[in-house]
Parts: sequence; structure tokens; C-alpha cells
Amino acid sequence: YAAWGNANVGGDTLEANFDEFVDSHFIVGDLAKVKDQVARTVEATNCDHFILRMNWPGLGPAETLKSIERAASIIG
Repeated sequence: YAAWGNANVGGDTLEANFDEFVDSHFIVGDLAKVKDQVARTVEATNCDHFILRMNWPGLGPAETLKSIERAASIIG
């Protein structure tokens, strides 16, 4: 994000608060961690849907498909 010009997050530099930024904006980890994060998010927000971005710049089709399959195994 910093390389794309998004260096500021809430007035602070992204580099200074990178871990906090990731924790508050993304669900990332192994299957158990992601499943737990999804469950905590649903409990905290009472949401009934997620919007998932499965393809990122530089991610190839095979890796994107693996991400989709992992997500399906958690929420399917």
C-alpha cells in the first residue's frame, strides 16, 4: 500500500502501524486462524455476508484458485 501511495493510515504512516493496519483491515492466516477471525467478525458485527477479494496484483491464476478453494472450505 505504501508503494502505491497509501502511506498514511489515520494520520500515521503505514510503516509505523503495519501490523495494526493488517489486523484491522484483512483476514489473513492459516485455515484455523481465518475460520476464527471470520467467526469473531460475524459475532462482533452480526454480518451475514463478506466481500472477498481473491485476486491481488501479481497473484497468478493458480494461486487465486487456491485462495477461492480455501475460502470455500471455511465458509462452505
